[in-house]
Amino acid sequence: MILLDFFYNLFSFFDFLWLRDLMALSPALYQFFTVNLTQYDLLFLAIGFLVILIEIRLPLKYYWGLPAYTFDKFFEGLGLRPKTPVWGYCLDAETDQIITVAAVELLDEKSKKIITTTFSNRLGQYGFLVYPGSYIVRAVKNHYKMPSFLDPENIELIQVDESSAIPVGVTFSPDFPKINIPLMPLEKINWRDPQSLLSHYARTFLFSTATIVVYLSAVGSLLAFVLTGRPYDGLLLAVAVTLLFIKIYILETVGQVGKIE
Repeated sequence: MILLDFFYNLFSFFDFLWLRDLMALSPALYQFFTVNLTQYDLLFLAIGFLVILIEIRLPLKYYWGLPAYTFDKFFEGLGLRPKTPVWGYCLDAETDQIITVAAVELLDEKSKKIITTTFSNRLGQYGFLVYPGSYIVRAVKNHYKMPSFLDPENIELIQVDESSAIPVGVTFSPDFPKINIPLMPLEKINWRDPQSLLSHYARTFLFSTATIVVYLSAVGSLLAFVLTGRPYDGLLLAVAVTLLFIKIYILETVGQVGKIE
């Protein structure tokens, strides 16, 4: 409650006096901002949460280490962890496009045991912070079909990109290894198939819509919280901000697609 009071006082700096005056003059506006707006916020949050849950579910069913990787990078940006050097890029072997959120494994050359796993970032870059020695790197990227709302557990694998095992040596030199990892598609999406195209565009539209509705929910919750001061509007605002962090920082910043010029 103390935290909510703090944010209420902070946001009340803007006050929206003109809006308060309009609410006093119009019963319809008063009804909208005190009752209807909260209902819309709840609806938008439910839609945004459901779509984001599906969007996270696709990679995280297999890439369980992605949340830890994301927060490691976040702490690196704050200077709370040593920065991981960039070793190279994960690339599509046929098009030279970068591949984002590919799982990159580092193995011991002798035992062939996996030492650690990282992920390519939004620029397709990967890297490790390890002791000098002889290692092997390899990468894999799985693509999944968006599950049906009626059957969210049925996730269908539609394409697999894999690299060969690449030996790499790390020395005491200040220069880190410079190795790009080409990934070859083992199974390709048939873009001539109408069902594949429809699924692709529907997924893109749905994920974009999730961002818009969560933004709307955040703005609506902020207005309702400032105008009414109700704690649950403040809680809705906190939930909306959390979903925006997940959507924009984790899903779009980490998973953004680009191309090497």
